[in-house]
Amino acid sequence: MDPGLCNRGIPRIGARPRTAPGATPTPRPGSRPTPGRGLTPSPQPAGSEYGEVMPGQPQMLSAGLRWLHLWGYVALALSSLGTAAWGLAVACLVLAGVVALPAAGAGLLLLVPGLWLARWTAAATRGWIAGLTGIRIDPPAESTMPAWRRLFSAESWRAAAFCALQTIPASLASAGVGIALAQGLLLAAGPAVSTRRAGGVPVLWFASLSSGPAVLAGVAAGLAIIAGAPPLARLLTSIGIALARWLIGQSPEQRIADLAATRRETLESVEAERRRIERDLHDGPQQRLVAIAMDLGMARESMRDNPELAGGLLESAHASIKEAITEMRRVARGIVPPILADRGLDAAISAIATRCPVPVQVHSGWRDRTDPTLEAIAYFVVSEALTNIAKHSTATLATVETSTTRTAGRAWLHLRIQDNGRGGANPALGTGLSGLRQRVGAVDGRLTIDSPQGGPTTIDVSLPLPDERAPR
Repeated sequence: MDPGLCNRGIPRIGARPRTAPGATPTPRPGSRPTPGRGLTPSPQPAGSEYGEVMPGQPQMLSAGLRWLHLWGYVALALSSLGTAAWGLAVACLVLAGVVALPAAGAGLLLLVPGLWLARWTAAATRGWIAGLTGIRIDPPAESTMPAWRRLFSAESWRAAAFCALQTIPASLASAGVGIALAQGLLLAAGPAVSTRRAGGVPVLWFASLSSGPAVLAGVAAGLAIIAGAPPLARLLTSIGIALARWLIGQSPEQRIADLAATRRETLESVEAERRRIERDLHDGPQQRLVAIAMDLGMARESMRDNPELAGGLLESAHASIKEAITEMRRVARGIVPPILADRGLDAAISAIATRCPVPVQVHSGWRDRTDPTLEAIAYFVVSEALTNIAKHSTATLATVETSTTRTAGRAWLHLRIQDNGRGGANPALGTGLSGLRQRVGAVDGRLTIDSPQGGPTTIDVSLPLPDERAPR
């Protein structure tokens, strides 16, 4: 068929008839009006996970959800008074240890537990802030120093300083939000209070509402105060959160240095992987292909004079081709396993577990597909961890768990690999754990290793998921 027919006035099947400029097209029978083509669409309710939402309601619903989310700041502010008292006690313990240190080292009995409690308080504060507000404060980078040196590192002293300095903003936030909420609830319950209290409804410590109109106005003011308590709490707690970012979080300079180091390690890892693939191809399939080419050439030359020799050479070439295919599959499996590309991370982890010499229990809380890069990183982390368990741990059982969470508006894929072996895993010893940290850090993930002597060993990995794969 001539492709130019469609341009010679012959309409295509299913094409819309042309309409003169400015004219309103006539809808076809049974068709729906389409926005943007001159027809006014009828209002259609938009679906939502909260039910049917009419036009104009999504913005109201979103604002309401944000307001409910801000109550986490209220809980943070009200609990700040307890954290302020605890932090002050820890700071006094550290100060007493420093003052008593010249006395024949007796201050160590106070300083060691004080610094340990300061570090624990810093970790608990980061988790408390993230749990109530969704704000993630990244901890300082892990150190490979011995435990006793980490205890007296700058991170511990910064945590002690945070315990001392956070008492002031924490107390102000707790007092401000507590007084505002108490006054708002008292005014909102004004009619009930005025009937039982002779002096009327108290307003702070200097006034009271006794007349009917004043009490009703107080009810409206009380409801307004209650509604404004979450934004007020967010404002008052922002000082403490900023202080936490500064003293017990990862500094911008450290963050930049970590990203630069991760980028350098990633480039080195990619180059090493490229050299490995090149070596595997050179030592395996390439040698096979050279031998096959030689056999085929000899078979072609002896085809007429010695058919039996040619047949033997063809059989040898056929066998070599099969071996080359097997080696190519082995090399390709080291790049991207076929089961990972075809069936996803859950099936790939189960396949690794069945091949591991150590019995492995898999608890999967993530069965969806996500970015192929993240899937590959998670796969190789589990693969390398199980390989290390089989080689070095003397374990009799290992477990692999996957799950997802949302923190600070960001979705995370979590992996936990644990064994009951002898422990003592150290990334500095070159057991493959440093390579895992490089892979995870390349996508801004986090990897922590807990492996005391005697076991068990636990590897926790957190990988950021794309927004479209966020758990609901």
